[in-house]
Amino acid sequence: MMKIKTIKEVPKLTLGEGLFWDSEYQKLWFVDIKDFKLYSFDIYTKKLKFWKFQEEVCWVVPTYDEYKVILGLKRGIAKFNIENNKLQWIIKDFLKNDKIRLNDVGVDNENRLWFGSMHNENESLSVGELFSFSNKDGLKRHDKNYKVTNGPLISQNYLYHNDSVEGIIYRYEIDKGTLKNKSVFKKFAFNEGKPDGMCFDEEGNILVAMWGSGKINRINQKGEIIQSFKLPVPFVTNVCFGGKNLDRLFVTSANIGMSEKELKKYPKSGSLFEIEIPNLKGKELKKVEI
Repeated sequence: MMKIKTIKEVPKLTLGEGLFWDSEYQKLWFVDIKDFKLYSFDIYTKKLKFWKFQEEVCWVVPTYDEYKVILGLKRGIAKFNIENNKLQWIIKDFLKNDKIRLNDVGVDNENRLWFGSMHNENESLSVGELFSFSNKDGLKRHDKNYKVTNGPLISQNYLYHNDSVEGIIYRYEIDKGTLKNKSVFKKFAFNEGKPDGMCFDEEGNILVAMWGSGKINRINQKGEIIQSFKLPVPFVTNVCFGGKNLDRLFVTSANIGMSEKELKKYPKSGSLFEIEIPNLKGKELKKVEI
């Protein structure tokens, strides 16, 4: 039987995102984009830490150094030392203008970051792009004309990437950092919500947070929904397996733009949740060295 728990040690997040479970150091990372904060949470000791920045912090990927992480900030990519708070830019100011920011990330087997961009104020504009970055290849643009990019998810043969506004999960064939044969993997109806952050379970099914409907959909490789999990909030944003056995499912949510009436109806909006689902486990996430 499924159980949903609100993690009370974590404050309400305006726009919670960027979940990443570091299996090596047993730590959960996430961000609050609109509050300019990076968080780490020890799920065993319940110890929460956070760091505040001068701009939106859109995603986080741990490195193999316990004290250094890679951040996707509004203006670009940086390395951040959590011990001395030193921020070192890797690449920045490559976006078209200052109203565009980064959004969501995935890592492939070749130490390559995949991430998208979006307009920071008007989500109806098709100015979003899909990028990759590695030390070997540098920055590459792979696709454009997205409205809200989300959930880069990479397997051995495919890269999955969302345009949340359009309700579409796209799938590309991937080979050594090159994308080809873009196709629509899954198109959602308007009332089903919008696909946001994603992760794989151990069987290769995709779990995707559905913004607006408050659901986590589990989708097989045929694009069929085989399971859905409903949370007590409408705006779920990201999903990630964690814990020693990768059998604990964490979900971020948001309360951005909600009215007093909506917040009264959904008082847990912005919470970090943990869902216990029998016989469901995830895959270990790839860290990065840059």
